Amino acid sequence: MEEGARGAPRSAFPAPTGVRQRPHCPLLGIPVVEAAAWGSSSSGFPGLLKHQNCCRDASPAADPCLVSNGGPFGKTTVLPAAAYSLLFNEMSLVIRNLQRAVPVRRALLRKRVDQIRHILGVQQFDLAVICISNHHIQRLNRTYRAKNVPTDVLSFPFHENLKPGKLLKASCQDELNLGDIFLGVEYIYQQCEENKEDYNSILTVTVAHGLCHLLGYKHSTEEEWQQMYERETQILQEINRLSGTDLQPLTKNLF
Repeated sequence: MEEGARGAPRSAFPAPTGVRQRPHCPLLGIPVVEAAAWGSSSSGFPGLLKHQNCCRDASPAADPCLVSNGGPFGKTTVLPAAAYSLLFNEMSLVIRNLQRAVPVRRALLRKRVDQIRHILGVQQFDLAVICISNHHIQRLNRTYRAKNVPTDVLSFPFHENLKPGKLLKASCQDELNLGDIFLGVEYIYQQCEENKEDYNSILTVTVAHGLCHLLGYKHSTEEEWQQMYERETQILQEINRLSGTDLQPLTKNLF
């Protein structure tokens, strides 16, 4: 799991008609449904199903943002009810807002994420971007990094142990997946208020950071940081050219 360089009420989603609802995900505290009701676990939402051992056997990752040994939704048995309707749609990009603390302009976020995917040349790979509250991202951060505080972003890569810049190759349809990015949008919003920064711009910067982590980039050492900083800079320079913004990498002053 990867976290960003920066240091709400329970969401309620009705269960789909005809699907037996279970109480709540033990980690995120949001409604879940039986994954078995959706058919084979090898299809549908591979980015989330990839991550295992959500509540046990997880040790903190060396790099502060990368989850490499598990994910928030358990082994293959439960998923958020909000994701159910997505399983039967062929969508390569999933944007979900699972919090109510702060506003999220999903259309703009989708546009920026799509631009970043095209810049990186990974638009053919599935990706999930999930917006959650301080409470929920703190639970993830505590479980996977042993840090009981909210944070801005946590990345769960589908393809682990990638070398930075290495071209992704999928041997089958199920491997056409990048993984999942959890945005702590409430935390990001609060940081933007304190630092007088534009919230939507910082969301773009944070997604670029999270996507770099899914592609093997890290910032545990100065050498790793230099590689990641250069890649983030390339991405954001192109976004700036397309949108007239002046976005800077999240890791700009890390070392």
